[in-house]
Amino acid sequence: MYRKERIINFFLPKNIINSILSGEYPLILCLFIFLMDCTRTLRFYIKYHGNFKGLQNIEWLPEYNIPAKTFNWELKRDGISAYARLKNASDFLEVSVTSLIDYVDQIILVENGSTDNTREICNSLHKKYPGKIRIFQYTPKVYPLFSDDFKNCPENSVHNFAYMSNFALSKVSYKYAIKMDDDGLFLGENMKTTLRNIRDKGLDYFHITPLINVQRYKEKFVIGGSNYRSSFSGLLWDIGIHPVSPRIYFHSNGKTEWYVHNYRSKFGLISFLHLKLLKKSRGFSNYDKKWLNYLNTTYTDISFIPLEIQYITLLHQYNIYEDW
Repeated sequence: MYRKERIINFFLPKNIINSILSGEYPLILCLFIFLMDCTRTLRFYIKYHGNFKGLQNIEWLPEYNIPAKTFNWELKRDGISAYARLKNASDFLEVSVTSLIDYVDQIILVENGSTDNTREICNSLHKKYPGKIRIFQYTPKVYPLFSDDFKNCPENSVHNFAYMSNFALSKVSYKYAIKMDDDGLFLGENMKTTLRNIRDKGLDYFHITPLINVQRYKEKFVIGGSNYRSSFSGLLWDIGIHPVSPRIYFHSNGKTEWYVHNYRSKFGLISFLHLKLLKKSRGFSNYDKKWLNYLNTTYTDISFIPLEIQYITLLHQYNIYEDW
């Protein structure tokens, strides 16, 4: 039985979901994004006091301090970086990197405490793409998302996932950055178009990169038909392309990490297939165990829309089949 997470329960009608799939964004959704940007800007100035000012961790580990200058756009080279925070990412890490590598100048892989072969995959990717892949080992323990430890962890602690995210972002070498995860199969033509426009015209806003959250039901690939964020996890605020700037960084909301910024947001093309729910752990292995049990025992299955054949063909090209 397929279950949905409580945190992913923002409903939109099927016709709006279909419009988004075709690249059209309803006015009401654009208005919602505008209001969200206004709220984010107020929070940026009032709660977080403006620009990123650097972080010195309370554990006195100087190698993990994050100087403010590492977010200085003028000190970065022309080009596009991607950055990923990794733990037990072996399922689709190679797929994710391989599908994006041709469209960016650099990919930063920050690995933390994996017990599978994530490190070996990172090293293999570095050997395959030595000029593009940089690997950083983040050795401090990072508290699981949605855990009490994470909720109570100061944002200037190396144990906070938001701190690790800022550390990863600080390592990029180029002016524009893509926050990627280990479970995205990037859509080449769409990413090529998007990134070509950024290279030609620059980027002075937060570019929202919608995704399709692929699930498997009765050995068929599907997307959620009744639940907006189950089908497009991160459409509104999770994944995006942005300038490297002190005006954009991460903070903790007590459950997970969020962007802090005062850029206006714009929608882009559907950018990748999100493979989270195809993972052996359904993508929740790094969450707090109590929360995971809650998710698995509380929510009922949802309705589905068949995944379009063009996306199924792409999955097959990367050796991801219905019986994965």
